[in-house]
Amino acid sequence: MTMTSTIVFACKSNSCRSQMAEGWAKNWMKNERSQLEARRRTDIITTEGDSQEEVQRDRRLQSFLDGLVVASVALDETSVSPLDVNDRLSSSPTSSLTSFFTRNNSVDTINSTSCVTCDGETCSSPLRRKKVKVKAIKAMAIDGVDISDATPKTIHDVLSSSSGGGGEEQLSLSRCSKSRSFSLLEMLRGVSLQMSLAYAGVVEVEDTPESEDVGTANTLDEQRSVDSLVVLCACADSLKQKLSDMSKETLNWNIDAPTASAKVGEGDMAYLRVSRQIRVKVETFMNHLKESVMNGNLDCCNNNESKSCNTELREQVVKRIV
Repeated sequence: MTMTSTIVFACKSNSCRSQMAEGWAKNWMKNERSQLEARRRTDIITTEGDSQEEVQRDRRLQSFLDGLVVASVALDETSVSPLDVNDRLSSSPTSSLTSFFTRNNSVDTINSTSCVTCDGETCSSPLRRKKVKVKAIKAMAIDGVDISDATPKTIHDVLSSSSGGGGEEQLSLSRCSKSRSFSLLEMLRGVSLQMSLAYAGVVEVEDTPESEDVGTANTLDEQRSVDSLVVLCACADSLKQKLSDMSKETLNWNIDAPTASAKVGEGDMAYLRVSRQIRVKVETFMNHLKESVMNGNLDCCNNNESKSCNTELREQVVKRIV
């Protein structure tokens, strides 16, 4: 059985802090895989009993890494795809959703990415994407992590597909039947709309009432496709609420904005400082998650009916990384 754990890092525009966090998390995964392969090539076991125990631990770690899904997103949809004044979201839910899914579809747009449906089909409306900040890329490169190919993403992109296990495999985060994929898509549309409207200054639109046969606790838990949402910026609760509702836990790290620090005298070194601060928090979090899995402290790792591997972390994780 492959254990699964989905971690999403988020900040306002997904152009700096959350991209750094995703980069460090994937670097951690890469190093863990390298160490695992090195152990397999080195015979340092002295007894048969120890050998069997180590084999089981390595299998457990391999399963954990294979099921680990890491991504980053922007809390502000409009910061990912710049809008002209005439394309600002209106107060109408229908027109806002239509604008979100169809805007910026010119063929000459630079750095455009087609959207992907829950069924894996590519639609014909590319979104014009902003880029990750160059100074953030340079700061990460100093410590040997390359995020130059990274692109700001929205929760729409992540729910459709995400990178996992240290590679660029396309994994469905829903891991479910078509009926559940549909329910996630409906929730996604609500999230995209609410987050966009929040930054457009539009009055919040009421959610569509749930049908009576869907509102059970089990169904709600299944719809929470993100195990850990890590918010790196200090943002309004209204902006992150919908995404938080889709997650089993939300961690608030409140990392300084390097751009602001650079402008008040710290200069470009602010990006390197923030990158390394994020690295410490990410590696502490990832190591604690690994430790919990390897020690069998999470029931899900031996329970075939459980869907995630870090739903028990909650407060103990916060105490160790804050």
